[in-house]
Amino acid sequence: FTGSNLLGVGAGVSPESFSEVDETKLLPSVSFIYEFDERVSIRVAYSQTTARPSFREIAPFFSYNADTNTTEVGNFGQLVATTTGFPYFENPGLQTSDVENVDFRVDYVNEDEMLGLSLFYKEVKDPIEQIELGLGDGIFSWENNENPGQIIGLELEARKNLGFIHESFANFTTGGNFTLLESWVKRAPR
Repeated sequence: FTGSNLLGVGAGVSPESFSEVDETKLLPSVSFIYEFDERVSIRVAYSQTTARPSFREIAPFFSYNADTNTTEVGNFGQLVATTTGFPYFENPGLQTSDVENVDFRVDYVNEDEMLGLSLFYKEVKDPIEQIELGLGDGIFSWENNENPGQIIGLELEARKNLGFIHESFANFTTGGNFTLLESWVKRAPR
């Protein structure tokens, strides 16, 4: 079931009410790097970025997940009851979330390997979050939260050239990344 028949007469949704993201933003950033020597450096950075709604978060659709027995409702907007008993959705649209980022990173690099350790903090204005619509158990959609969200984390990155195994592997490198993060946001009243 795609929900396409909900776009007909009486559904309260018209193609003109679908969400659209059309904006231009100035997103400044600045970073400072100090090299102790040719192998070790530290970096401090500040940037402003944006988190745009994904297509799944703004598309008008219904999706049922049999594994979790939940239904996701795409962005038809605010649920409005009618005198006929058939609910419809007004579509105010999701907005992009503005993000402020602060990063601190230490790198060790040589010709065969790289090891990096990063600490980061992000504050997200108007974060997009999944909400239960209150239409019954397990029916979800998305909205912007009026409260800012915070993310703090630690990232470890490593790369190693495989030439130490055999010279035929000298053009190959393997790498990995591990991120540990904590995030929190105060839920908006509904």
